[in-house]
Amino acid sequence: MKPSAIAALIVVLIIAVGGILFIATGDSDDGASQQASNQLDTAGPVVETDTTLPEISADEVAEHASEDDCWTIINDAVYDITSYVPRHPGGDDILRACGTDGSSLFNSRTTSDGEEVGSGGAHSSNAARQLSQLQIGNIN
Repeated sequence: MKPSAIAALIVVLIIAVGGILFIATGDSDDGASQQASNQLDTAGPVVETDTTLPEISADEVAEHASEDDCWTIINDAVYDITSYVPRHPGGDDILRACGTDGSSLFNSRTTSDGEEVGSGGAHSSNAARQLSQLQIGNIN
């Protein structure tokens, strides 16, 4: 086989493997539209936030700390994730965020004490898009 044919085959294989990995992660965000100003912890995905929503206190968020009524704070935005709890692929791990600041859980899948939760990696940009749809306010 000619060296040029081998090189072409290698390029095709690299592209195919890259495509498979891209599809497997379910992450189609190329990052071009991401705004670093919307994220406090650079380890996690950028979550688009709506700064026009009302301000909510951490005390009010703490009142919503159950599986049936779950609010959380992620990067200074407040989310009502109650409807997502039963669909969370990580199971009950999401309940750790109810009524608290879940930034480290979402951004790096670690607790505020550094304990790994689930895979211990950042959520995908697909998860960030889903989360952005659940925003109800901003922390004051």
